[in-house]
Amino acid sequence: MPSKKLRQFFHRGCCILITLFFFWHAGAVAIYAIPSIVSDPVSVFLRSHASSIVRPYVLLTSQWQQWNLFAPDPLRRVTHYHFQRLDPVRDVWVDIAVFRPGAFLWWKHATRFKILDRVFDLDERDRKTPLQKHFLEKMCREFNLPSSTSVRMLHRYYVIPHIPELTSFSWWRTWQPAWSFMEGTSLSCP
Repeated sequence: MPSKKLRQFFHRGCCILITLFFFWHAGAVAIYAIPSIVSDPVSVFLRSHASSIVRPYVLLTSQWQQWNLFAPDPLRRVTHYHFQRLDPVRDVWVDIAVFRPGAFLWWKHATRFKILDRVFDLDERDRKTPLQKHFLEKMCREFNLPSSTSVRMLHRYYVIPHIPELTSFSWWRTWQPAWSFMEGTSLSCP
């Protein structure tokens, strides 16, 4: 059994190592996330000298995500996904569910929208058709739709304008989004 002094020494050493690692990790991620278009001297120095030291660690440990939550160039696209069925009598598409901001519980929202964005990616929609069909089949089961019901996913979105100079509140109060529509994959429920 190690002596009490040896255990205390080991405990203190571990605490110091953990603290040092925490500061190294936090500093490395912060330095890596410094934007390339900085002008203050401290950020320029860190970006030009320390970035090459922390970059291998950040990339090796997959800490390279640079989220746009507080970024100077935030995400501007607002998307609603309409899961619809074809009403055969009136020959019109009717919403079964609309997935939009606020549609999910706050702790499920990011994950669900990430899945929807990836499955129904507007830029790669042809490549992802099998995945979209699988998703629609799952939605048919989830909503207990009868077989041969025609369903589709409709993308409805707008982009908040990027205005580099300050704009008055009155302009924003009168601004209205210009919605765009794009039909996704459609199929008949199995």
